[in-house]
Amino acid sequence: MQHRFLWHGAVVLVQLGCGGQTNTHHDPLTDATEVATGAAHTCAVVAGGVRCWGANYEGELGNGSNHRGLGPFMEPAPVQVVGLTSGVTTISAGASHTCTVVTGGVQCWGTNGYGQLGNGSTTDSWSPAQVLTLTSDVSDVAAGDSHTCAIVNGAVQCWGDNLSGILGDAASFDPIVSPVQIQNLTMPPALPLAGTLAVRLLILACNAGGTI
Repeated sequence: MQHRFLWHGAVVLVQLGCGGQTNTHHDPLTDATEVATGAAHTCAVVAGGVRCWGANYEGELGNGSNHRGLGPFMEPAPVQVVGLTSGVTTISAGASHTCTVVTGGVQCWGTNGYGQLGNGSTTDSWSPAQVLTLTSDVSDVAAGDSHTCAIVNGAVQCWGDNLSGILGDAASFDPIVSPVQIQNLTMPPALPLAGTLAVRLLILACNAGGTI
């Protein structure tokens, strides 16, 4: 079992031995400013770049491979995400995908069966892919289980799994593979998408005026 801690800017990885296994302690990952955990992987913003560790089933580590290809089943120590060495301001992880705000735009990687990477396809990406149309003016991003939302100039745009109209489009429950704007919904630019995505959207949707 693997435990992950963010403590005074350092991510400490501890691989706990079970049965007859020997405990393994990895060196602390220093200069971390933010950490995000998915179903079986974790990523951290480190000195403006991103490093990830854990399961690599669908390329969720962003290092250009997955366990079905050239990569290993898992990485117990942090690996560098391809191309993300600077400019990252925030990060969010879904079940098996991760998204970041990079110099004002959004890039995502990992599983993409419902279009949660927002790059116009449903093909998994083992390295960061640019979210269509979101190349600037993004202040925050939040990844749900199989969908993603971002704040763009105070408005909310979402993409991915639209089960039960979770993306704000009740006309169709089909997956949405590129960002669509949620109608009648605005957010103050300084307010982040905090908590679980379901709670965020529920709070926003319950506001009678469509604003908070």
